Amino acid sequence: KEDIKIDQIEVDEDTKKSLRKIGVTSVQDLEDMEKRNVDIEKVTPGKINYTKLVNLIQKSKRDKNPPKVKAVSMSQDETGKPIIVVKGENLAIRNDFSPVAVIDEQLAEVLFSNEHEIRLVAPQSFLQNSLGELIITADPFSVFKIQIK
Repeated sequence: KEDIKIDQIEVDEDTKKSLRKIGVTSVQDLEDMEKRNVDIEKVTPGKINYTKLVNLIQKSKRDKNPPKVKAVSMSQDETGKPIIVVKGENLAIRNDFSPVAVIDEQLAEVLFSNEHEIRLVAPQSFLQNSLGELIITADPFSVFKIQIK
């Protein structure tokens, strides 16, 4: 895995300085401290909002591995419901977040998701339209739009 330097994360200079003072220069250093149960907020009192820092790190990691859609297909399940399958790389990479899909401004049910595939049920009205817009929020840091024709 490629490590991310603290200087590459969009945090203010005071936070970077506070992290350097405790020997943290990369995300790996932070993760190592977390594994040793070091409370960053306690060793840098009042200087670092750890939750905000974690979110910035996750955003930075996601920016390095954006979702790549390679194919979109549509079929029907055994009951006739329209099923859309989106295939690619880095699609749904977080286990703690279920993707959300919207088709033509209607919420779609996500049946399955992993880093290579997102499978969802389209609204029944989607079958009558020859084209539509699919918007998927794969995680808090990744939203993508697909025009379906």
